[in-house]
Order: sequence, then structure tokens, then C-alpha cells
Amino acid sequence: MAGAVAAVLLAVSACFSDDGPTEVADPRAAEDDADTAAGAHADDADTPDDLDTPDGPHTPDAPDTQDTPDTPDTPDTPPSADDVAEGPVCDADRDATVDPDLATTVTLWHNLGTDQLSTAFDELVAGFAAAHPNITIEEIRVDGYVDAVRLLRGTDPDDFPDLFMGSVDDARLLADSGVFVPPSACWGRAPSVFDELLPVIRETMAIDGTVWAYPFNISTPVLMYDRSLLADAGLDPDAEPATLTELASLVTAITAAGEAPGGLAMYDQSASWLVEQLAVHHGHVLVEPDNGRDGHPVAGVRFATDEAVAALEWARGLYADGLVTWVGVNQSGFDDLLRLIDLNDRAAFTMHTSAALGDIVRLVYEEGLDDLAGADLGVAPMPSLAGGTGALAGGGSLWLLDNGDPVAVGAAARFAEFLLTPASQAGFAAATGYVPVTFAAAEHAVTTARWEEYPQFEVPYAQLARTPASPVATGMQIGPRSSVQRVIELAAADVVVDGTDARERLEVAEREALDLIRRYEIDVGATAP
Repeated sequence: MAGAVAAVLLAVSACFSDDGPTEVADPRAAEDDADTAAGAHADDADTPDDLDTPDGPHTPDAPDTQDTPDTPDTPDTPPSADDVAEGPVCDADRDATVDPDLATTVTLWHNLGTDQLSTAFDELVAGFAAAHPNITIEEIRVDGYVDAVRLLRGTDPDDFPDLFMGSVDDARLLADSGVFVPPSACWGRAPSVFDELLPVIRETMAIDGTVWAYPFNISTPVLMYDRSLLADAGLDPDAEPATLTELASLVTAITAAGEAPGGLAMYDQSASWLVEQLAVHHGHVLVEPDNGRDGHPVAGVRFATDEAVAALEWARGLYADGLVTWVGVNQSGFDDLLRLIDLNDRAAFTMHTSAALGDIVRLVYEEGLDDLAGADLGVAPMPSLAGGTGALAGGGSLWLLDNGDPVAVGAAARFAEFLLTPASQAGFAAATGYVPVTFAAAEHAVTTARWEEYPQFEVPYAQLARTPASPVATGMQIGPRSSVQRVIELAAADVVVDGTDARERLEVAEREALDLIRRYEIDVGATAP
């Protein structure tokens, strides 16, 4: 193993699991242990119990190949929506300078703990402090989105933060909790910067027509590979694979040439993207109706589509031919990336979150490490069955809490809006690999200069900019989304690694997911049609 690079990657691992929780045990560590693994992930998402019988397009028989994943006990009931103050909850004038006699501290919980992320974020905090000397930003770093939710659940409301960084995937869960207020509640209207958001990002964060959080650190999955290996194998390094068939051809050729016997590195989450992300390419929702948006209770689940079955069978075929290096749950968040530099059994490709780009570019081009001499990072959009485009937005967003102090709430809102300004977004995206969330940030001089120097950074932005703001493209908006995603991960892993029939296994996953959704709907008072 390339020791020098491994040591550096270990220090930046927190950002590499950005697009979904992976803090669970490998489901193949013990036979028939899906209950344990799914239950652990369900706790990550704080999914409440639900014992209702599912209805919808798929027959709600009990799963016949494994038990429905357990979910933890429902957490203590948070303040209800009725407890949230009506009308503006911030200081009266959004444009006023904070009174020197009303100096305040904004407490922020976030998980930006790696060197690259910390440096970039600290620069933003310093810039805000210079413009607002009477507002102090107190940062409390947590280990991840999962731990942040757990910490909040166990904290006395008097000690809640003013801003909370939560996963995009948990938007419905956080909005339903009653703990948070939407940005529009601050001064009675939504921040004008929301009008500049990329449409797919804005609609991803919108619940029943209201944008509930500030989308600050947004990422999306991309295909990463070493272009130099393609060249060494006599292939065109500029030939980006747009389809799974094209990717398989490149993996086969580069493996046969002896350049990367590990082929394609895959793990539970990247296998699940063949179901969840490719649904965007092929224009179908995963839950009915409208992926759970617009306040609809969920009527059914659609994982076992022809496209999803074909994609998982594609991956299973590559694995059976020895062209896939399987790294399980990718516990560290960068196990797949390490396989790209493992000189003993090197892989050439992986699907990974764009949030890692800043660190990878630094390692490949700026650190001068011998292990990466000659490497040339390639980044391409997620491939699909037929070359479709689009991807889901992942990453994190900042959630506003009303702790009863209008000055503090207003200061928190000002800071969050500052983080969405073109200059802030351009600088942060250029340093990290997160996507500029507004058109103005994408046009900023810092962004365009970064893209000219390293075109890899433009790929995730372009992928999201081309994605329409439709229910299909904005993903599942359901309370137990993280738990449902784990259900998909387990099903995908069973198909790829264990050779389970793809359609049958996805149909089991549909029933498991619908049961989780029904339990959540009972807890929040929703009813199925």
C-alpha cells in the first residue's frame, strides 16, 4: 500500500462519506446479519417505529429472504411545529448593523473537520467576523451528520445551537422534527439568494414549497479514475465513459493490459447509486407519488425497475469476471480511493462524492508524493445505461433554530446568508470540491480560474446544473430516507457480491422500505391514501 498517501488520506477521511452515511458494519461480516446492519443505519437516521401494513403498487407480503430491518425506539418528542413562534423571529431590520450593545454569539454545529475543509471554512468565518465584529461564531465540530443528530437528540433545548449542519438526505426528518424554522421565518420572507440557487438544489431543499435550510456544502457523485493508466494501456484518456457498457469496456481493457488488475472499485453505497442515482437518468421516481414530495403520503415503492435490475446485473457480471474490487461499506470513506493507489492490486475507477476532489487534487498535483508520480486525475459524470444525464444533490445544509433571542437568530441568519454569497461559495468550492450552489458563484472569477486550472472541479457543477428541478431529479423526500438508502445498499451488495437475483432482491427491499416509511408516517400523523 502506498503508505505516504494512505497517511494523508486518513487525515482527510471525514469528507469522503459525504453523500450518505456508511457508519455500519459490513453486512457480509456474518451470515444473514442484514437486521443488524440495517438497524444500525436506521438509528443513524433516527427513524421512528411503524407497524402499519403497506399499500401501493407492490404486494406488501412479508419479506421472504430476510427480515425487515429493525428501527430504534422513537426519540424523545421534540417541540412541535405549534411551539415555533409565528411571524419574524429575528431582529426587525435585516439590513441593520448589529448594535454594539447587543453583541452576540452564534453557535454552529458542523462536521467540516478535515484540513482542507477546516482551512476553507475558517477563512469564511474570519471574513464574516471582519464585516460583523460584534458577532462571534462559536464552532462545535462533530464527527458527522449521524453524530450531530444523536448529539442534538441528547441535548437540553436550552443548549441547542443557533445553526445546525444536517445532511441533505435528512431534510424531511429535520423539518418534521419541529426543532427548526425555515429561513423565511426569520424576517418574514425568504433570502433573495435563494432565487439564485441552482434549480435542482433549491427544489431538493424545498418541502411543501418552502426552502427549509441554507444549502451550503452541496456535493454529487462522480466517476473518478487515473487517466495515466488509460494512456499506459493504449486507450484514449479523453474518452469519458458515458454508459455502463463503455465503462465495462475500459475496465476490461485496462485490466487485460495489466495496468490495473483491480478494475473498478465498488462498495455498498456506490452499488446503491445504480438504483438511486440512475433513476434520475431514466426518469422514474423511487417512491410514489412524486418521490414523497408536495405533502403526499407514500403509496408505494419502485426499486425493481428494468433499469435498476439491468444496472445491478451489469455490476454482478463484472464482479463475477474478477473486474470489481469490493470494499464493503467503505467504512473509512476512502477505502475505494486507496485501491486506486494500491500498487499490488490496483483499481482504475471508482464512483465517489465530489466533496473529496479538493483533497485528491492536492495529493495528486500539489504534494509531490512519489506514490502518485505521473498520476492524472480524471473526473466524469456518473455513467448510465443509455447515456442519460443528471444526478442527485447530496452533502449538507445549515438549519436555523429559534432559541428565543431575535438578535442571535438574526445573527445566525446573516452568517448563513454570508456563506451563500458568490465570493464565499466560490472560495469554498474551489478549495474543497463542493459545488457552487448559485449561478453567480459559478461565474465568479475564483471559480472560473479554478476550473481553468483544474477542469475536474467543473464536472460536478455541470452535472447538477443540467439536472432539472423535478420530483425525479430531487430524490426521495421521506423521513426515513437514510434508512431506506441503507436498505437499497444491502440489496445492491447482495446482488453484486452474493449473486442474488436482482429483481427478487429489489422487490424484498421495496417491502422493507415501505414498512419503514409506514412506521414514520404513523409517528408524524400522516396517513396513506
